[in-house]
Amino acid sequence: MIPLMERMKRMILIILGAVILSCSNAEMVSSTYSCYSGFESITTDACTRRVEGDDGTFTLESMAKSPDADFCTSGPQYGNSQQGNFKRSKNYVVSADMRISDMGKYSESYGFLGLAFNMIDSRNYDVVYARPHSKDHCWELGKVEEGKIYSRDWGECVVTIRRDFNIGIKIHEGKGYIYLDGTMIKEFHPFYPPDNKVATIVRNNIQSSAEVSNFKVCQGMLTYCPAH
Repeated sequence: MIPLMERMKRMILIILGAVILSCSNAEMVSSTYSCYSGFESITTDACTRRVEGDDGTFTLESMAKSPDADFCTSGPQYGNSQQGNFKRSKNYVVSADMRISDMGKYSESYGFLGLAFNMIDSRNYDVVYARPHSKDHCWELGKVEEGKIYSRDWGECVVTIRRDFNIGIKIHEGKGYIYLDGTMIKEFHPFYPPDNKVATIVRNNIQSSAEVSNFKVCQGMLTYCPAH
C-alpha cells in the first residue's frame, strides 16, 4: 500500500502536469494563483448599454457619438466574487473571449475591442485592443488620458484574428505582455502604475458591439493561460 505522503506527492505532480498541459504555449514559472470571475460589483461607463447573458457572458454596445470618451468600459470593482474577495494586486493576468457581434456602421475602422488595465479610473488607464479587420495593424497598445486614446505601439499578429478571439494582458514586476489566442505577441512597459483594476472595452464614435465571455482576473499567476 502506498503511504499517504507519497500519494499526496503523486497527486500534486498530476495537478501540476495538468496545468502545464493546459498552458503548453506559455512559459511555466509558477502554479500558485487565484482566479476571479462572477464579480458582484460591475461598473460600466460611456457605453450605450451592457446586456447580461447566460453563464457570465455580456454584450457591450459602444456610443456612436461620444465627444468625451473614446472607449466604452465595463469592469469589476474590488470586493466579492464567486471565488471570494477580489483584492488589489500588482502582478496579475486578465483575459477574455471576445466576439464582434456588430462590425460597425459609421467608420471603416470598426470593431476595436479589448482590455483596459492599470486603471486609475474610467478615464485614465492603459489599453490594448484588436483590430480584426486589419492584416498588418491588427493590434494596438495605448494609454487613455482624460478619456482620449494616445497610441503607443501597434503591429502585425502572428495568429489570425477575425470575429472570435481571446485577448489577454499579463503584468509582472512592472512589465506587460500582450497575448492573442494564447500567443505572446508583445512585451512592453505600461504607462500607468501596475494595478489589477481592469475592464473590457469597445471603441466609441463608431456604432459596434462586442460579446464577452470567460472574463477573469488571475493573481499570483506568473504563467499566462487563455480564458478558453
